[in-house]
Amino acid sequence: MSSHWTQHPRSTVLLAFAGLLQLYGLATMLGLLPPFLNSQDLFAWDARFYQSIAEGGYVFEQVESSNAGFFPLFAWLWALLHASPLAMALINTALFLITTSWLASVFRVDRFVLVLFVVWPFSFFFFVPLTESLFYAWSVLLLVGLERKKGWWVAVAVLGASLTRASVMFLLPAGLGMLLLTAPMDTLRTWRPWARFFWQFVLPAALGLGLVMWVQWLQTGHWGAYVEVQQSVWGREFAWPTIPIGTASPRAIQWLSQLSFVLLSLAGLLLLRWLIQRIRGRELSPAGSPAEVFSFVFLVMGLLSVVFFNPTWFWFPAWGVNGTVITGINRYTQATAFFVLVLHWLFRQKPMPAKYWSWLLPGVYVILLLLAPNYPLRLQNFLIVSVVALLLAWLGLYHQTRWKPLGWSLWLGAALGQLLMFHYFLGEQFQVD
Repeated sequence: MSSHWTQHPRSTVLLAFAGLLQLYGLATMLGLLPPFLNSQDLFAWDARFYQSIAEGGYVFEQVESSNAGFFPLFAWLWALLHASPLAMALINTALFLITTSWLASVFRVDRFVLVLFVVWPFSFFFFVPLTESLFYAWSVLLLVGLERKKGWWVAVAVLGASLTRASVMFLLPAGLGMLLLTAPMDTLRTWRPWARFFWQFVLPAALGLGLVMWVQWLQTGHWGAYVEVQQSVWGREFAWPTIPIGTASPRAIQWLSQLSFVLLSLAGLLLLRWLIQRIRGRELSPAGSPAEVFSFVFLVMGLLSVVFFNPTWFWFPAWGVNGTVITGINRYTQATAFFVLVLHWLFRQKPMPAKYWSWLLPGVYVILLLLAPNYPLRLQNFLIVSVVALLLAWLGLYHQTRWKPLGWSLWLGAALGQLLMFHYFLGEQFQVD
C-alpha cells in the first residue's frame, strides 16, 4: 500500500480487476446483478445508437433521439469486427487494461492510485460497449506522447479522439493551458511553441471534426447534424447556469456527483493559483509535469462544459424548482486517463498542514451551496452535504496518514460503488453519468 512503485503495473491492474470480478461474483450470488451477462444485458443506453450507426449509418431526427448525436469511430470499429455487444464489451475491457498498464509504467503511478482508479465507481464505463475505452486509449497515447516529447503521437491521438467523442473539444483548451502554464516564459514570445500547438492539436482536431461533419452530411443531408441533435433533443447548448445545480438521481449518485463537483472546483482553484503565479513570472516545473497540468485543465473544462452546456429547464422535485442538471460530470471527467494523472499528482504531494483542514471542509459546504441554496436550511439537506464532506475527508485522511487499513477501505468502498453504478446502468432506470 506504500507509495513505492511495485515495478509491475500490469500485475497491479490485473489483480485489481480480478478483485472486481470476485465482488461481481458475490453480487450475483446475492441476486444484485445478473449471474451471466449477455449481449442483451449490455445493450443499454448509448450502445443502441452506436450499433445503429454500425449497421445502417447515420439517421437524422431533429426533435427525436437519433444516432446523429454521436461520433462514428467506435461504431466503425464495431462494424469492422461484426461483434456482439458482449464481445465489444470484452474488447473494451482488454483495451482499458492494456493501456492503463502502459500509462502506469510510463508515469510510475502509485499502486494505491492505480488500484483505486480501476475499482473507482465510474470506471465501469470501460467495461461496457461504449466509447470510453477507445477515447481513453487515445488519451493515453496523447499523455505518453507529451511525456516522451513525441509530437506525432500527440497529433495522431488528437485525430483519433476527434473521431471518437465530442470531448475532443476539451483537448484544445487543455493543450493551450499546458502551453501557457509550463512553457518557459521567454519561449512564449516566439512562434515555435504556437506552431507546435497548431499542428499537434488544432490541425488534427479540425481534420477529425471536419470528417465527422462530412460523413454525417453525406448520410443525412444535414450540415452540423450532431450539433442540431444535441441542442434540440438533449438541450446541449450554451446557457448561463441556473441554481440549483444538481441531479435528481438515487442518493448514491447524488453524493458522487456532488463529490465530483467539489473536486473539480478545487482543481479549478488550483489552476487559477498556477495562472496567477505564471502572470507574476514564476515557473511551474515543481507543480507538475506538462501531462499533469494538461490533465488538470481537461478535467476543469469538463466541469465547465457540464455547468454551461447542460439544460437549465430540469425539474428538481425535491426543491420544486428548475435548475441546471449536472449530467455527465462523472463520465466526462472520472472515466478518463486524465483523472488518473490528477490523482497521481495529488497523492505525490506532501501531507497538508492541519491548519488548512480548518477551512477546507467548511469550503466544501460553500461550494455545495451552488448545488442547492437551501441546503443549510433543512436538517436533511445538511446531512446530505455532510456525507459529501465525509467522502472528501476519507480521501484526505488517507493522504495524510497513508494508513493501510484506511486505504483498503477506500478500495473496497470504491469497488462496491462501481458495482452499484453498474447495477443502475444495467437497469436503465437512472442516469448514472
